[in-house]
Amino acid sequence: MTNFTDGKELKINTDVLVVGGGFTGIKAASEISNLGYQVTLIENEANIGSQKEQKTLVGLTDEDHKCLQEMESRVTSDKRIEILTKTKIATIKGMPGDFSIRLSNNDNILEKKVGAVVVANDFSVNSLNDKYGLSLSDNILTQSQIEEILVSDKEKLADKTVAFLVGLAQETNPLIMERVMRTVIDINEIDGTATYIYTGNLKVASDGLERIYKEGRDKGATYFKLQEMPKISQDGKIISYHDPVLRRDIEVSPDMIVVDDEIYAGKNNAGLSEILRVDLGAGGFLQKDNVHRFPVYS
Repeated sequence: MTNFTDGKELKINTDVLVVGGGFTGIKAASEISNLGYQVTLIENEANIGSQKEQKTLVGLTDEDHKCLQEMESRVTSDKRIEILTKTKIATIKGMPGDFSIRLSNNDNILEKKVGAVVVANDFSVNSLNDKYGLSLSDNILTQSQIEEILVSDKEKLADKTVAFLVGLAQETNPLIMERVMRTVIDINEIDGTATYIYTGNLKVASDGLERIYKEGRDKGATYFKLQEMPKISQDGKIISYHDPVLRRDIEVSPDMIVVDDEIYAGKNNAGLSEILRVDLGAGGFLQKDNVHRFPVYS
């Protein structure tokens, strides 16, 4: 018979350390604070939020920017959130619920006890047009550029046929796939438009992607899963490929071609990987699951 009387009581620290002062980190800190927990938000640079260079904030309306600024204002005045700039993790010991962390803040060392660490670093976006052998022009656009057009001058797309190249130059990220699918839906709501998506390995298993994919198809989007890279004229006006279903060569002439982006982790992730003992996955991002940080060791 198992005796449970010798069990030791574990004291769980509920304070949270959020790493990263971009809008991802600010959003995380805001939501955690709203749940009633104390948060320490650290940023390696001198500024946070709108004062940082935000290369990944594309396709946002004025209302979106206003919402971000309001959230930033709430975080900076939130008594449950301590903000430390020019600060990074020096060492970490312990396990979930009981971490002892030493923070390097300029020339000072600060010691913190927290129960959880949330890594919310910024990421970078890069266009893959070179890998498709294409030069950007008025009719050859990046995913970020088409998103900006939808915000600033979407009627420019009226009566246009837009072809998307996704996951053909390299394996795509679910976040990029979601951006493409949402863009396709928005374009198909404009009069006279048609969208064709040429993709390699179409993955819709991530949260909500299958629903977005179906919504896009219901609104007229046509997806083609290709086994090899299509041939594209240098001016982007002709796309040639072999259709494995029809078993014949197809040639189309879109008004615009949109090439997908790639996203990769910020430069700080490699150092965090060593400190946190969490391996890096695709694109230099920290792995979601890691045996070193499970709350119970076996």
